[in-house]
Amino acid sequence: MDIVWYVLNALLEVFQPFNVLMMLVGLALGVIGGMLPGINSVTTLALFVPFTFSMSPYTALISLGSIYMGSTYGGSIASVLINTPGQASSIATAMEGYPMTLRGDSRRALDLSLSASAFGGVFGGVMLLLFFEPLSSAALKFGSEAFFWMGIFGLSALATLFPGQVVKSLMAGFIGMAISTIGMDQTAGLPRFTMGYYPLIQGLDMVVVMIGLFSISQMFTLLESDDDYIVAEAKKGKSFWRVMLDTLRRMKLLCGSSMLGTFIGIMPGTGGTVASILAYNEAKRFSRTPEKFGTGIDDGIIAPESANNASVGGALVPLLAIGIPGSASAAVIVGGLMAQGITPGPQLLEKAPDIAYAFIVSIIICSVVMIPVGWLISRGCVKMLDLRRKFIIPAVITLSCVGGYAIRSSMFDVNVMLLTGGFAYVCLKAKIQPASMALGLVLGPIVEENLVITMMRARAGGDLVDLLVFSPLAMVFMICSILVLCLPFIMSQIKKPAGERGLNLHLTCNLLAVKRFDFWMVLLIVLAAIPFIIEATDFQEESRIYPMFVYVGIVLLGLLALVNMVFFTYPENTCDDGNCNIGMCHLHILFCFLVCLACIQISDTLGFYASMFLCMLVILVYLTLVNHKERLTVKEFGKLVLATFIAILFEYLCFTVLLQMETPAGMLI
Repeated sequence: MDIVWYVLNALLEVFQPFNVLMMLVGLALGVIGGMLPGINSVTTLALFVPFTFSMSPYTALISLGSIYMGSTYGGSIASVLINTPGQASSIATAMEGYPMTLRGDSRRALDLSLSASAFGGVFGGVMLLLFFEPLSSAALKFGSEAFFWMGIFGLSALATLFPGQVVKSLMAGFIGMAISTIGMDQTAGLPRFTMGYYPLIQGLDMVVVMIGLFSISQMFTLLESDDDYIVAEAKKGKSFWRVMLDTLRRMKLLCGSSMLGTFIGIMPGTGGTVASILAYNEAKRFSRTPEKFGTGIDDGIIAPESANNASVGGALVPLLAIGIPGSASAAVIVGGLMAQGITPGPQLLEKAPDIAYAFIVSIIICSVVMIPVGWLISRGCVKMLDLRRKFIIPAVITLSCVGGYAIRSSMFDVNVMLLTGGFAYVCLKAKIQPASMALGLVLGPIVEENLVITMMRARAGGDLVDLLVFSPLAMVFMICSILVLCLPFIMSQIKKPAGERGLNLHLTCNLLAVKRFDFWMVLLIVLAAIPFIIEATDFQEESRIYPMFVYVGIVLLGLLALVNMVFFTYPENTCDDGNCNIGMCHLHILFCFLVCLACIQISDTLGFYASMFLCMLVILVYLTLVNHKERLTVKEFGKLVLATFIAILFEYLCFTVLLQMETPAGMLI
């Protein structure tokens, strides 16, 4: 009865006119912030916290909760429209959303994402309301060994994410893990894999690398097309409410994915990225038509988006119950709580239960109110597809550069982003998926941190094998990981007729494989990993085991991929679409890449926004000239200058005026 009383009081507080207004403002800011490259939920929350100091505790927490929820959904908009995840948690959504956009179903993809996000948010909020105390107690039972194997279990999902490319997908995951090893070793406090280059000591920022993996590489991919528009014609499709009904008909998928998202969200340090990718993988595994995943299927959007938003409620479970934030965004909310004189933890329900329940109820209501707010913003963003491709490409590249700089105010990060984007594009040509690298990049620190903690626990008293192998939770995740790795082979055997089952290897020495681009790309990656293995041998024991595991894994998986290409006939060896080759037709991609790098190098002298203006204008002029249907007249050049000015002005207002980001001034603004 006490809970009912607190919920009723919370409803009265949440529906105060000013609180409703701040909820709408917070949702709008969150959706837009989550959509823009480099401005994730953490940044948006951190920028808004100072504005809450003069608010009442109710209004402050309602505003922060709505921003958190809105930004979690907002990343899916850019994922669907231009295959550029606004947040790492929207990676899985891009796998199905962008193919739907290419066939003209962008509105349906956005509506599926919004309705699934709303359901997941409500589900996570209800779980938070009803069970946050017992759920938090259950989370405390997870030791470092369980988190380690949970990270390995997440990586094992790579075996089923990209059918026919199992070896390359796993290798890409290890490459992502390798990227996370660069920088300061948290165990010994010494730099590793920096090659004596000082800026690398700070490591490679995850968001910066993500922008390169998806945003920059996708723009380079768009440069290959001769079409004027990304989509020839967008279909009108069903109304939003019809799409929502279609979503609700998949109640089993919605509830399963939301439950998984809530559970993953409770685990500190995991968050929506792990939840969305695991939900996508599970949806694909239990689907009756797994072969349709990757072509633009409804289930592939519903599963990750519902899990993604359900993880918001999950991340708040340990925050409210024991004072431990379940994600970086939840950690920022802790600051907002403490600024109001509220300390999260076991005493919260004793000292301020009305505020705690108002916050929880607002999360549920935000998920519902997000439907009209998200619908309006997404419908406005769909107009982006009406812009010509030559305007979208340089605008997104410069926006990504500004967003990459905004994270740590570092030109080094912008260079890393561009180089990562170029590397990801080349890897795509070799059928090495950036999405797999992204998963490895996210899970790598989780795996390493908990492996080191487990080793230290074993050294303090205990046996490492007993902790890592024979503890109950570790055994569960370990067995699940092995089963997932074996699943592709098992499924392939089930699909075969009874008389053809078994391990039938057709050994054929195909020396023509050495002429293929993907062969040499994999070989180059293997050779590049060897110096890192040699360097890792000089590390201390706790610091050495994980890097050795990662880089040796890259070498072994790379060698296996090479052997497959030369001696065995596997589906992943085929390259019928020609994407494994790079020819002279990609000269304009190299030109645009070099223009971006050159403009970044002169930004200190010329000025940051001046260099971005020059970068966008040069690319626009170049794309106009290479299109033989157009002539660069004085009038046309004037239009390009005006379009460039408007785009850079928008970026300036968003980042420098609104977000107070300081940039190199140079000779020009």
